[in-house]
Amino acid sequence: MPRQKPVRTPLQLLPIANLATLLVPIGLMVTQLVALRWLQPAPEPFPHENARDAVAATVVPTVVVTEEGFQLLGAEDVLAGPDGRPELPCLGPCGETTYDYAALRRLLGHVKAAYPRSDSLVVERQADVSYAVLVQVFTSVQTDGEADLFPRVGLR
Repeated sequence: MPRQKPVRTPLQLLPIANLATLLVPIGLMVTQLVALRWLQPAPEPFPHENARDAVAATVVPTVVVTEEGFQLLGAEDVLAGPDGRPELPCLGPCGETTYDYAALRRLLGHVKAAYPRSDSLVVERQADVSYAVLVQVFTSVQTDGEADLFPRVGLR
């Protein structure tokens, strides 16, 4: 069987020419619109000069509600107890009325003074803590009566 010669087809330059005729004017238009300030370039991801300082200026503390009282985690640099984290025991045998909510507000006031941009807090509870105690904790950590402490409260 004889070998067949490959068929040569001419190069189709029309699609490339069409693309160039469309893209070149569009590119020139966009550069002129940017130069005239009709199109704004994308903003910086962090508008702050010191973006790391702005992120470091916040903290999300965690209040752990246990059968023995409260533990405050996440702000150890501001408050420290004997074992490195502040603990607030109950005022008597732990019940709905013997948790020390005023001391909790006072400690969170110190955290808010150290981190004024922080507005979030997490409440974590043990299994045996009643719902009424959680409601009291939520209302206690949101405001101290004069100003907002941590208005955004989450439950874990």
